[in-house]
Amino acid sequence: MMARRTAMGLLGSAGVAGLAGCSLFRQRWKYRYRLTVQVGRDGETYASSSVIEVVRTEAYNAILGEAKGEAVAVDVPGSGTLFALLRGKPGDADWAFTMPHYAFEAQLGSVAMVDRAILDKLEQMQGVKVDLKPEHYPMLVRFRDINDPTTVQLADPTDLAASFGSGVTLKRITVEVTDEAVTTGIGKRLGWLETQTGTLVRRPANVPLGDMRPEQRVIATDFKQGNSK
Repeated sequence: MMARRTAMGLLGSAGVAGLAGCSLFRQRWKYRYRLTVQVGRDGETYASSSVIEVVRTEAYNAILGEAKGEAVAVDVPGSGTLFALLRGKPGDADWAFTMPHYAFEAQLGSVAMVDRAILDKLEQMQGVKVDLKPEHYPMLVRFRDINDPTTVQLADPTDLAASFGSGVTLKRITVEVTDEAVTTGIGKRLGWLETQTGTLVRRPANVPLGDMRPEQRVIATDFKQGNSK
């Protein structure tokens, strides 16, 4: 499954498609970050993390972006597993590579997505770690039955107890620039992931696209992008 690739800049999507097979695309920037999610319950903290790689490629006046990695899966004993997806708000499918610009705005001095100086800085920020602000959180979900993708449910970061039971809270989400290996293995946890096509939850034919529930937008690449297993 290919990672998401989005054109950002002056070159339109039709032009990008026409150049896809050319040597005009060249990698310019690569960096990795560790996304860590901490969940609390009754004085205990349950945490998990995932290392995600971002590659930004330049072609003419466009700068493309793609991510490789996996969602974070936090097991809460007796309550289920919280997944922090590679997607932001329901319509933000490019969250995995745009989020670092917002997370490190103070260090970068800007959230500009196609500023070459900003991308240079991101490559040189090893070890810098910040708390992610709630407005930039990834989409959080759980499954009523982890073996059935159609049972996916949105989890409210301000009210995890509604999904996981009394006393369960989201403590923090952190982002740290790292050179560690990209995380793999989610395919073993979600056995259906490799064969999943389309959205996990089908939208009823009589429901307009604009009225889709958040969980009706979730797709396989929200859990895994790139070639991780």
